[in-house]
Amino acid sequence: MTLRSHDDDRVNGDYIESRGYRHRHNYYGEEEEDMKDIDGSPMMTNRFFWELFKKEWKKYYRTPSLNEKLYLHFKGFSYIRNMEQFTGLKCLYFEGNGCKSLKGLEHCIEMRSLFMQENMIKVMEGLDTMPELRQLNLSENMIEKIEGLEKCIQLDTIHLKRNRIGRCKEGSIEACKGLLARPSLHCVDLQDNYIEEQEIIDEIFVKMPNLKVLYC
Repeated sequence: MTLRSHDDDRVNGDYIESRGYRHRHNYYGEEEEDMKDIDGSPMMTNRFFWELFKKEWKKYYRTPSLNEKLYLHFKGFSYIRNMEQFTGLKCLYFEGNGCKSLKGLEHCIEMRSLFMQENMIKVMEGLDTMPELRQLNLSENMIEKIEGLEKCIQLDTIHLKRNRIGRCKEGSIEACKGLLARPSLHCVDLQDNYIEEQEIIDEIFVKMPNLKVLYC
């Protein structure tokens, strides 16, 4: 049985008919599935993924767990939903959605690159199940404090440009202490934040053993 869709594949109701096979795609959701999230934004439904895989059949496998990349940028999703089926996902492009939370990727344990820039994320969370994560882009969000990186043991590059780091009442040094929990970091981008204390050089950056590139 082929894994990608072909011109001779066709959808018949709740079934896919392909080269003599007829198999149900009910895990992609029902047609009447609610398409709006709690704030009125588009919802990441199983039906959305089914339609996406049908349209972009050259790019995606129809079996979610076989897909290593997903391009979900500029879709208007406020929340990450129904991602538990993408257990083999290694790269997610999710920028420019107005997303409010990092939660929802807990089952994506193979993730290597996560692009979440240009969203509305305030808290760094939901990364505990990504030990293989190498690159994390959270630029242009609303983050005030760096945290939640303890379990990302392979992380070497983090982009946090144009956030609100340092605006918390504890100050910029406390806001950046989360970097010390990730000694594997080679490259850190903290440009255009609220980092004003000169002591941060000795208190944070000098103590990062593998730091080679710093934008601040």
